[in-house]
Amino acid sequence: MSTTFAAETAGPNPNFNYIQNGQPVTGWGLQLGDPDNWSMPLEETRKSKSAAGKVTVEPIDFKANGDALKIVWKSNKNMKGVFAIGGAPIDLSKFENEGALVFDIRLDTKPDKDVTIGMSCGYPCRGEMHVSSILKDLPKDEWTSLPIPLNCFTKEGLDIKKVSGPFDINTEGKLGLTITNVRLQKLPEGEKGCAK
Repeated sequence: MSTTFAAETAGPNPNFNYIQNGQPVTGWGLQLGDPDNWSMPLEETRKSKSAAGKVTVEPIDFKANGDALKIVWKSNKNMKGVFAIGGAPIDLSKFENEGALVFDIRLDTKPDKDVTIGMSCGYPCRGEMHVSSILKDLPKDEWTSLPIPLNCFTKEGLDIKKVSGPFDINTEGKLGLTITNVRLQKLPEGEKGCAK
């Protein structure tokens, strides 16, 4: 069983929690992007669409009222779209080989083009994982937790000492998913992720 790194006595720790119950944790902001504007903050209602309309998001119910975010990438827009979390840089280097980015996800519409999940460290610095095959294998309309080891992102170029975007999802195709509780968790004992 995975555990979080720190006890949450005074509210969620923004070093380890990025979205909790469908809301960004203090210190983090939610953004949508497409070629018309790559960094458009979500409205307070969390119901928004990207500038050119490629990506839409709205709060929906998972376990409580509005505690998850339904995100849809439209197929009729031949462009890349992104959902992202951003904020001031944090240093996650001490967790590089023992931590994973984890999020609760429900697949609503299978992807028809490449999908990446990334972590960023100030443009153009980032590491990303191609996850189309993982998403296609998920059962539709069922909730699951998806972990991606941090060292998989560093292997792909992430500077783990200055993470300013702990989570983003990108695709040029169609995709529908619902997410919540984006967080950092400890890898299971003996799990090495992408480390040799």
